[in-house]
Amino acid sequence: MSLYPTYVERPRLLTLTQHEPRVVLIIGLPSSGKSTVLEALKHSINAPSALIQLESANDPPLLLQAICQQLGLASEHPHEQLLSLRQPTWILIDDLDRILDAWGTFLPEHAWLVALLKNPALHIVATSLHIPNLPMIQQWIIRRHLVVIGMQELAFTNAELIALAQKRQLSLSPAQADQLIELTDGWVAPCIFALNRSGVLNQSALEWVMQDVMASLPEPLQHSLEAWLWIAPDSLELLQTLLPKHDLHRLLMSWEYAGLIVEANLRLQRLPEVGLRKRSHPQAAYLTEFFAQAGDWYLTEQRLLQFVHKMQRLQRWDVINHCLTQQIDVINNERFFGELVKALNDVPVQQLAPKVGWLLVRSYHLGLRNAEKALLLVNQLLGIHQQPDQQRMFLLLKADMLRAQGAIGEADSLIQPYLNDPDLSPADQARILRTHAIYLASLGQDDAAIAHFERAHKHMEHSGVNRLLGLILGDYANAAARAGRYSLADRLLRQATSLWEEMASPSGLSQTLNLRALVALHQGQMSDAARYAQQAYDNARISDIRAANGALVTLGDVALADRDWTSAIGRYRLAREQLRASNVVDYHIISYALALESQATRHSSLEQLQRLLIEIDTTTAQNPLDQAWLAVARSAANLTLKIDGTIPLLQRALAGLDNQGSLAKGLLYLLLSEAFWQRHELGEAQRAWQALDQLIVDGRSGLPVLLSALTVHLPDLVNEAYTQWNSPFAARVLRHNLPPMPQASKLIVRLMGQMRLEMDGKQVRIPRQGMLLIALLLLNPSGMTADELREKIWGFDSSNDGWRKMLQRTRKELPDCVVYDGSLYRLRFPHPEIDADIIAIKQTSLLGSEATLERLQVAAEYASQGFLVGSNAPWIEHERKALARRGAEIWISIGNQWYDVQRFDQAQKAFEHAMKLDILNERAVVLAMNLEINQGRRTEALAIYDRYREALLEEQGLDPSGELQALQKHVLD
Repeated sequence: MSLYPTYVERPRLLTLTQHEPRVVLIIGLPSSGKSTVLEALKHSINAPSALIQLESANDPPLLLQAICQQLGLASEHPHEQLLSLRQPTWILIDDLDRILDAWGTFLPEHAWLVALLKNPALHIVATSLHIPNLPMIQQWIIRRHLVVIGMQELAFTNAELIALAQKRQLSLSPAQADQLIELTDGWVAPCIFALNRSGVLNQSALEWVMQDVMASLPEPLQHSLEAWLWIAPDSLELLQTLLPKHDLHRLLMSWEYAGLIVEANLRLQRLPEVGLRKRSHPQAAYLTEFFAQAGDWYLTEQRLLQFVHKMQRLQRWDVINHCLTQQIDVINNERFFGELVKALNDVPVQQLAPKVGWLLVRSYHLGLRNAEKALLLVNQLLGIHQQPDQQRMFLLLKADMLRAQGAIGEADSLIQPYLNDPDLSPADQARILRTHAIYLASLGQDDAAIAHFERAHKHMEHSGVNRLLGLILGDYANAAARAGRYSLADRLLRQATSLWEEMASPSGLSQTLNLRALVALHQGQMSDAARYAQQAYDNARISDIRAANGALVTLGDVALADRDWTSAIGRYRLAREQLRASNVVDYHIISYALALESQATRHSSLEQLQRLLIEIDTTTAQNPLDQAWLAVARSAANLTLKIDGTIPLLQRALAGLDNQGSLAKGLLYLLLSEAFWQRHELGEAQRAWQALDQLIVDGRSGLPVLLSALTVHLPDLVNEAYTQWNSPFAARVLRHNLPPMPQASKLIVRLMGQMRLEMDGKQVRIPRQGMLLIALLLLNPSGMTADELREKIWGFDSSNDGWRKMLQRTRKELPDCVVYDGSLYRLRFPHPEIDADIIAIKQTSLLGSEATLERLQVAAEYASQGFLVGSNAPWIEHERKALARRGAEIWISIGNQWYDVQRFDQAQKAFEHAMKLDILNERAVVLAMNLEINQGRRTEALAIYDRYREALLEEQGLDPSGELQALQKHVLD
């Protein structure tokens, strides 16, 4: 029975029987004419045939019996009957995929078809929506005589449409037929629908027909096609994600034959897309699962923004909320913030899930630095989401925002109810402790702040690499530096540097390096401060304009401390101009830069200072600290330009500062003392200066470094403070202003590994004994007699002639390098003017702020090369061992630094280097064993112990200490 009132014979398809193919598979969607063609084939075959449909094929035996009945064979033993046929016979199966689905996904009886194909007289033609994904069908495909008929072959041609119209007593011209085919792509159902309407087909009718056709698809196929259509009909990878159980190649091949897609570009054909869009709606609940899978895939492919935009266009706020909430820990990263702001901007606030709203607020707060928008949104969310845990989440975020805006007191009032809440997660406890610690620091309670920062750090130190840990480390280090605990600050900042590098966060790295620069500046390490500040600026230029301008200001501070007024002015001005030109206006940086620029301009041009006054008077102050900085800027200009009103301005600014802004206070006191000094009010000037002295003693925060530079124009006041007021700060200023030593020529000496010597940048070749002479004088900077030197270099058998020739040649190549003062030979250059690797090893500090990783690495590399390689004199062997032991200690210090920042592989290598240089260094052995134990490598820990025990026994005849034996026992247990 045909699907249509009149079935259509298509001669070009009926020619299939001429070549007698063994297997024909007709693929097409519902109403595409598959069954019609199958019936036409049955009528055109001049051979016995059987047409089998779903209702007569409940299982393989019934199907075989139905075939035998139609062929006139006995129904007993149908399988053997069919295999015994010798004349060509055709078996036609309609809806094979539905028949197989009704039987189950895999049954041994499927082998009946493969067995029938062993009879060369049997030919099989089947229709299907797709190429069935079953082992039996796969064997069909492997057979090369399979012929597949798809939508392209099923579609009507011009001549076939005209013939069909004639059978309907319609007159259809070739032009009309072409027009109809162009509109329908020759699709059977729309064409017949048009012919039933006397050849007329409009767009709405076409959509109606295709909606009906696509609705008859199997539900799983229909849903997956809809999801693919709505999300990304050009993405093969996404399709595989949505249909993970399918053989994708076979599925695509089936869809292409069925006319669904153009495989070349993986896009839905026009008619299926029209049908799907007409009957589909993106809000359908059954699409949610597909959309969620797609969201996971887009996040994995780092294309989350593209997916959120798609869901935004479809108004699937539920999917956006679900995907972002499920992946909140992954996407809660600074590089996503700006993207998410743009993508979520149009989502109604009422439709935002709490976690997504929280993330969006953070996006405004941290990504775009839009404090006003962030505060407005968080207040809206607090009004919408009333659950206690939701309220807490938003209140903590609001407190973080207020803290960042300088409203420390208000932020602390929000977190006070949760300060001792036992139900908080470690991360939330850390956030609360951080906010409270910053509040305590603003009150000048540095010790209490450090204690709270330490608690916050302990909550997060084992949490892995994350942004909150980096922020806590930075704040903790800042508080430590402010309290003068520079060793602690250095250690924390090294950890923070490694963390931001691992997170690949230029912004976080920039802020950390900037703080390292400030710590170095407070300690008077100007070259380190300049280097760190430049690195901070380089990192921030690509990521964070606020951090970049903060680094510029630090570079200005370094130049100011070096009395380089022109550079300082240029950097402060550039920072201000860049901030004003950007959308990020940081009033604190602007006011601070104006204050210091005004101080530097006092030593430059009065005209520039007068122009700067206009900017000072038109700049807005947001809080008392900013007002204090503007007062500093205005007062510096007033004092230089002899403008009245300075003293009341300074006194008002000091009254408003309370316990914050130690550097601002210091500058205010210094300017106040200068103002009274200019008016010859010595008593008031002394009281202001003494307040400055007390601030420096109490503050312990490196204030003298910058303040010393700003007293250059006040020599009389400084001398008065030193001689009459007994000021420790004045004494420091006078010591710092002593004229520097004249710069000597640079001598470079390399004695570790291959020997080399340079003077003024040029390599110098001297006798080997001359190198030994240089080495001895480096090791004995106070000098050595000629007899001591000759004995060390030649032994007891040295001759005066050999000594004289060696000394003459050495002095010829190195004029005035080795001097003789009548009793002792010594090097003319002081140690600071000599770049010598053995000096680097001996003088490298292992503790405190000087123990930077860079310096330690250089010294450790020197120590690993061996002293005066190829020389075996007793004194050389002695020094070689001493330098190796020193190098081992340096490697241990490096290992500890790597261990602090959880770089365990680097720490392990450092401890290995230490043990190679000094196998008897028990501390290196203990540290290396503990590291291996903590990493779960107990066998390696025991091997380290055994090597140490054997070396100790061989060299000293001793057993390991009790501590090491206890550690070995712990490993064995």
